[in-house]
Amino acid sequence: MLKQIQRKKQLNRGFSLIELLIAMTIISIVMLMVVSFMSSTSAAYKKTLSNQEVQKESDAVNANLESMMMSANYVRISSKDGKFYELTYGDNNSYSATAVASKSCPGYDFVPDNYPNYVSGYGKATDESKDVILNTDFQIITSDGKRYPLSDNSLYEEVADLGTTDTAVFSLRALSYDYDATNKKFVRNASPYYIKPDYIYMEYSVLDPDPTDDKNNYLGHVIYGFTYRDLKTDTIDWTMSSTVPTGKLGVDYAYSVYMYRYYTYEKSTNVYVTDSETAITSSADTSWNMVAGGYVGYGYAKDILPSKASSTSGVLTELLTQDYYVSADADSNTLFLNFIYNGPRGYGYTYYGRQSISSRTTYSLTAKPQKLKQYVNGTVEEATYQTSGGGGDDEDGGGTGGNSEEDSGGGGNSENPPADNGES
Repeated sequence: MLKQIQRKKQLNRGFSLIELLIAMTIISIVMLMVVSFMSSTSAAYKKTLSNQEVQKESDAVNANLESMMMSANYVRISSKDGKFYELTYGDNNSYSATAVASKSCPGYDFVPDNYPNYVSGYGKATDESKDVILNTDFQIITSDGKRYPLSDNSLYEEVADLGTTDTAVFSLRALSYDYDATNKKFVRNASPYYIKPDYIYMEYSVLDPDPTDDKNNYLGHVIYGFTYRDLKTDTIDWTMSSTVPTGKLGVDYAYSVYMYRYYTYEKSTNVYVTDSETAITSSADTSWNMVAGGYVGYGYAKDILPSKASSTSGVLTELLTQDYYVSADADSNTLFLNFIYNGPRGYGYTYYGRQSISSRTTYSLTAKPQKLKQYVNGTVEEATYQTSGGGGDDEDGGGTGGNSEEDSGGGGNSENPPADNGES
């Protein structure tokens, strides 16, 4: 009996302290592994969502720019820091930029070299369809050597009698060509030059809802502003500074793209503007406002953008880094976009967005080849464009166009020039 009681006591004996410590240690290790696994899974899931968000936003920005550019009949781009850049590409569209020491563009706006056929009147080509004359550094000038004006509304002004020290507009062709002073010809660069934009402004035709009324020349206008926003004070830098803000990207500040679109029409000697897309098809004019002088182009767009865009309205993305670059190939009517996106909330994902966008509008970035001239040593001459040097985006190949027998890139000013299709 006594032995049975002792045996029961032995069977009912609890764990020793050492056994408890060992058991707790094992349980802790297992729990730590479970928690670690769950944490890493959660972090990977959040990072995946962040990556998808960045790629989705990049696609949306590119799609927006593409839809506008494909319909554009006029494009104007301003340089943020006055520098030309060459891009070197790596894997997965990654790139690095190097400023070109021998070239600069302080305060320049780049426009189609067909600019002389747009400056007179309400965004319309002039009746005389002027020749396009470039001097050796790609300024667009008049036949007597005067440079076209660079003012906020110069798209709608007549040619000014400017002196040699006035600021000028420059052809987008400067982004794909260099000038060979020895042989007096423009030579296509092996790869395009890029600029960091302040603004990209475009115009495109809008269908007239009632051709029988007294409203004419409907136009769509869109402007994109590239700048940063202070995330702590919610302040947008509309001075378009090229200085990199202090602090941490995505935490203290964000690089952003802001957009505003509006529409205009001409009535008698006045121009009317609205930002309501539905107003175009409406018979009522209640949402249209008259703009004195008809200055509703690039200058108007720049002036009105700060009042229309904010962190909650008109913002396309706030995920850019400061390394965004734009180029253009006038010969093929193509814009090249290179943006680097940084993942939100500090997950560290970097996405390289790279896109080429071509306009459907013939000669939207250039003139007909037979109208291109050059101004050398005080004389207007036939322009010579050598496109055999390459050009175009690195993965898209060289462009077309040119005005020379040396042109091996296709197009050019042959004995049978392109037929006149009504575009200048």
